[in-house]
Amino acid sequence: MKKNFCILLIIAFLNFWISPYFELNRREEFIKHNTFSQISENNNKNLSIPVATAVVAGRGIVSAFSLAELIITMSIIGVVAVLVIPPMVTNIQDMQFKAAFKEAYSILSQATSQLVNDNSGNLKNLQCASWANDCLMGKYIPYLNVNKSCNTGFSKGNCWTEHYYTFNGVLDGWDTPLNDDRATIVLSNGVSVRISMNIDNCSIVAIGSPGTPQCGWFAVDVNGLAKPNIMGRDIFFIHITETGLSPYGNGIDNVDWCLRTLYADGSTCAEKVLRNKVY
Repeated sequence: MKKNFCILLIIAFLNFWISPYFELNRREEFIKHNTFSQISENNNKNLSIPVATAVVAGRGIVSAFSLAELIITMSIIGVVAVLVIPPMVTNIQDMQFKAAFKEAYSILSQATSQLVNDNSGNLKNLQCASWANDCLMGKYIPYLNVNKSCNTGFSKGNCWTEHYYTFNGVLDGWDTPLNDDRATIVLSNGVSVRISMNIDNCSIVAIGSPGTPQCGWFAVDVNGLAKPNIMGRDIFFIHITETGLSPYGNGIDNVDWCLRTLYADGSTCAEKVLRNKVY
């Protein structure tokens, strides 16, 4: 809609700019006020774009656009810039965020595979108590290049953003010190990874899932504390299963929350990013 408006606006201006009536009125005005001393007869016949002409000492006849034309042109350029540039910047950012998440997912997947192999092929053998987020973080740290780690209750504002928001910009319902100030690590590339441990036998089934159990989950903020801190843009979620990782939205979740609707929070966009789906 915005693009169509811009195109119509430009076409309307160009039509007015090259109209013979406008050209004739401009020439009559020049002659009336004796502003210009000479207009070439040949130029009068062949002129397709209206220009102002004047005699300048030492240069002869010089052509230029009028001040009104320049003001109108610059105004149109300004309107187009305001409408087009912000969405372009957002699109570029989203491409960077998605690329960063793919890299983070690969790093975490490799670390999980190593952790699984070192624990008899199953994360049930980690010997971490139920809901022991700090214990699960400690199990992962040897397999990752970590710059900083924060225990549960000390991550917000240090390793994790103070607040994060849903896909539509609403403060997330989980975002409270009691429920969401979990163990977090900051990787060497600046990515923040929040770690949540479920019960020790990995028997919890994700809400709305067809039956696949999970041991816990990661929340990944690809640019750390920097904005926008929005689920589905720079924050993505990953299930930790008994034998590896699964992005939110991939089989375990049978509800698509990666939609541009009032109630979609963006929590299941990870799968779409990894599969290069548009959303």
